[in-house]
Amino acid sequence: MITAVSLALAVALTGCSSGSDAAPSGPDTGTESNGVTPEKFDPNAGLKNGSELKAALITKKDVPAGFKVQPDLTRDSAEGFGPTGRSVSPTKASCKHLNTNVWINGAGIDSAAFAQTSFKSSDGLEIDAEIDTYRETDAAKVMDNLDKLFKVCASYKTTTPGAGKSTVKVSHKAGPKAGDASTKALLTSPVWQDGSTLIAVQVDTSVITVLYSSTKAAATKNAAKYAETMAERLTEKP
Repeated sequence: MITAVSLALAVALTGCSSGSDAAPSGPDTGTESNGVTPEKFDPNAGLKNGSELKAALITKKDVPAGFKVQPDLTRDSAEGFGPTGRSVSPTKASCKHLNTNVWINGAGIDSAAFAQTSFKSSDGLEIDAEIDTYRETDAAKVMDNLDKLFKVCASYKTTTPGAGKSTVKVSHKAGPKAGDASTKALLTSPVWQDGSTLIAVQVDTSVITVLYSSTKAAATKNAAKYAETMAERLTEKP
C-alpha cells in the first residue's frame, strides 16, 4: 500500500506559563510575602524537544538497502513546544488517519513536540517513523486511544487513488515487548498490493510510531525492531 502523505504538521512554537489572574491586594512587588519570587509552573519541564527526538529516530543505516529518505516527510519541531491542544476520543471519523504516514493523529491528542522521518523503496514500499512527546499523563492516554482506534476502525471504508472505494480491515495485535506500553495493528484491503503494519510504543512521556507498508512477517518484524531501536535511543544517557 502507498500511504497518504498529505499532511500539514505545523507546530506553533509559543511559550507556556501559568499564573494567577487575580488582582493583588497590595503593591505589586513581584515577590511572595517572604520576599521570594515564586517559580512559574512549566508544563514542558523535562520533556524532550523536537531536536532531541530527532536524534532518536531511525536513519538510513537502520533500514534495508534500497530505501531512500523522503525529505518532504522528514521534519521536527526543533527546540520549541506547541501549545496545549485537543484531546478527544477516537470515533469512526478518526479512521481516516490510519491511511496517512502520521496515523498517531487518530489518537486525538496533540503532542508538545515531534520528530518524524520517512523512507521509500524503488518498488513502492514505505517506512515512516515518528516520535511525539506529551505533557503530564497524555502519553498513556494516547496509547489507550490507539487501542480504542483500532477497535473502532476494525472495518472502515476508504478511497485509494487509482483503485477507488474499498473496505479496510484492521487486525489489532499485541505490540512488541518494549517501553512502558505497546500496541500493533495490521491493515489490509482487497485493492491494496499488500497492507500496512502499524506499531506504537510508549517510553515515559513519548510515543514512538512506525508504519511499514507491508503486513508480511519480515516487514512486521522490522517495524517492531525499528520501534525498539528508537525506544533504546530515547532512554540512552548523553
